[in-house]
Amino acid sequence: MTAIGVRDLDEEEAASFQRSDVKCVDHHSLRTDFSKTLANQGGIADVPAYVHVDLDVLDPVEGRMNGFAVPDGLSLDDLKWCFAQIASRQAIRAASVTAFDPASDVTGRAATAAVGAILALVATSAASARSQT
Repeated sequence: MTAIGVRDLDEEEAASFQRSDVKCVDHHSLRTDFSKTLANQGGIADVPAYVHVDLDVLDPVEGRMNGFAVPDGLSLDDLKWCFAQIASRQAIRAASVTAFDPASDVTGRAATAAVGAILALVATSAASARSQT
């Protein structure tokens, strides 16, 4: 399992990640490290992927998704790129998208970014499924 864009962890959360088998990929090295991390997970091509997106992984510049949003997140383009990287190796068969709070979206940009992320995930998943059959 891989987590992308994890940041702003409290001490207990950080310790949990350290003890787990979850590979964390920092957004600063995303375009190099995520591809390498996926490539090092050999034998997963036949295993369907489940993608979970907490929308506050996006930088607040894209729109403030919720009260937990902090700077230094992914761009929407980075997130879409991640979907494509996953789909190039595994069929995306299930996904969840969480953590949008309309009360935090005072500009409306977060809703637009959230819809963009969801549409990209659905389109990438559908293309992935078609190419796997």
